[in-house]
Amino acid sequence: MRKNKAPGFFRAASPRFTRQVICGIALLSVSVGALAASKSDSRPTAAKPAAHTKVDPNQAATASQDLRDPVNLIEVMDPNSGANTIVQQAERWNRYLALTYSSAALGGAGNRALRVTMIDLQNVFPPNEKCCPPPDFSAFEADTCTADAAGCFRWVGSPEVAPEFADAPELGGFTGAQLQCTPHFRSDWATQGTVFVTGREVLPSSAYLVEVVNESLAVVGTVQLLQTSRWSDVVAPFSPPDVSSQPDFQDVSAIVDRFRGIAGAGPKVRAQLQPSWINMFSDVSFLDVSAAIDAFQGLAYPAAWSPVACAGASVCSHCLP
Repeated sequence: MRKNKAPGFFRAASPRFTRQVICGIALLSVSVGALAASKSDSRPTAAKPAAHTKVDPNQAATASQDLRDPVNLIEVMDPNSGANTIVQQAERWNRYLALTYSSAALGGAGNRALRVTMIDLQNVFPPNEKCCPPPDFSAFEADTCTADAAGCFRWVGSPEVAPEFADAPELGGFTGAQLQCTPHFRSDWATQGTVFVTGREVLPSSAYLVEVVNESLAVVGTVQLLQTSRWSDVVAPFSPPDVSSQPDFQDVSAIVDRFRGIAGAGPKVRAQLQPSWINMFSDVSFLDVSAAIDAFQGLAYPAAWSPVACAGASVCSHCLP
């Protein structure tokens, strides 16, 4: 546990600079509290693009809706779904997906790769304010895929241990991996523990189908449906499934505490929100706090942070923008 150990730039900075930064954080907390009292009055009113109209992903779809229930969608998209176990993960993260596999879930021994298909991106429920509709990333969704000739799916890359604090690796870390455009086969996924997967394609309020494939690219083992929480919603209750107004003051406070290195603050994989391509080796920064405040005020997830197409499986090895 981090015992009130200040981040490296605090320790190296002059006392005057440190006081200025800490005072700034304190003022930020006060201003966020004020925002909480008048949240609806602070919403921006500038004109925004037309809304990307979608529905509650937990509700069955009707003929007039442009999104089918994710579980039903899996049955349509995955021809092997009837022969494999489909698991809908209950816990939701924001810019990460959490994957844990047993040997049985991997379909036995042998080299395996993990394929992540983008099913439903930025389907925000309850809806954003009218001023700030979510960006339309449907061109990267599997059933309407037009933006990526290589296919609207990615592969989990090689797991690496990332520190919770870059300047204090002795305080522990987590196993993380980036999404990439080419399969990464290995036989020891079951021994990796929980792997936290991130990438430009891992977005809030989105749903992903995660499949285990063998070297013939046949689906084996467990198929998982993973859904992320609302933009900047990093502490319970999570929306969805909760229908309360999120993110709230507790979410912003949690990210401020993580930025300050407060003992007992949540893990980095909860608090990292930005940039579009998450660097799991970087610390939570003031930019994460700023992103949380934007979301708290009602701003949508940035449209500029859309997924990017793979140039081709033989060319793009990491899908960096």
